[in-house]
Amino acid sequence: MMSAMISLALFALVLCHEGLSQLLDEKCVGQAEIGSKVRSGHSAPWMASIHNTTGFVCAGTLIHRQFVLTAAHCIEHQKTLFVHLGESDRLCLHSQCRDVESYNVKEAIVHRNFTDFTSNLGLLRLETAVSYKAHILPICITLDDWISPEKVPTLEAIGWGKSDFGLQTSFVTRRKSEECRQRGVICTAEGVVNSGGPLAVSLNYRGRMITAQFGIMSYDGSVHTDVLAFKDWIGNIVSGFGAREEEEELLFEQCSSNWTGGVIVRLWEVSLLHNTFTGSLITDQFVVTVASALPTEATPM
Repeated sequence: MMSAMISLALFALVLCHEGLSQLLDEKCVGQAEIGSKVRSGHSAPWMASIHNTTGFVCAGTLIHRQFVLTAAHCIEHQKTLFVHLGESDRLCLHSQCRDVESYNVKEAIVHRNFTDFTSNLGLLRLETAVSYKAHILPICITLDDWISPEKVPTLEAIGWGKSDFGLQTSFVTRRKSEECRQRGVICTAEGVVNSGGPLAVSLNYRGRMITAQFGIMSYDGSVHTDVLAFKDWIGNIVSGFGAREEEEELLFEQCSSNWTGGVIVRLWEVSLLHNTFTGSLITDQFVVTVASALPTEATPM
């Protein structure tokens, strides 16, 4: 009976649909080890533990090189946050758990409609991009409109819980939509407590086995945020950030003011017309200065 339940939980949701695949991050992890009561960090490489200056706050999931997904109530009104990746045992000291990497949070983004009863999700933008490794990879977020979580009757809840310091897992059964009338949530028959942690499912996505996140444990033990109901919001935030990053590209990547020994000097300063004017070297071929410093025969542009 137990094996049948696990088989049901691991069933492959075969998605046969025309069109291009839409994953938030195409490098998201393939099918992880599902079914064990206690997980290792390597079998859940997308798990994130969120901390403030006093300690552990909530769980979350790495969904992109610079974004962690979690519950809004975990990060609202928090001033200083850090994210640990590659962590399975929260009691393990960093000096002993060298696989654990810590990232500063640059910005906490809470859904604009968040209340105690709706839109309980948020994103943490990391200060630096994550370098993917075997034990640190994003979970898959599907952006396809034709994927419905209602086709998945059983999901896996993963996290540290209230008193467990090792990563734990349990299966929960999704209640029918007519039994859960609130929009934007997933209701489960069993209660689980792990704020910010994921409800995950293993599925066959266009011939590739992946682990996808369908929910966030964010309300009481049996009501959770439906990730697919907010996929557009998640996608817009992440892609919008990417566009801003492109706009902030450096004109010349090798620019610098660092000299030997860490001394800061104005290496870019240029003297013009026998020290009458100065300019700034902005690429390996161009200097910017005031127009009055240019010769009268300069070509107008």
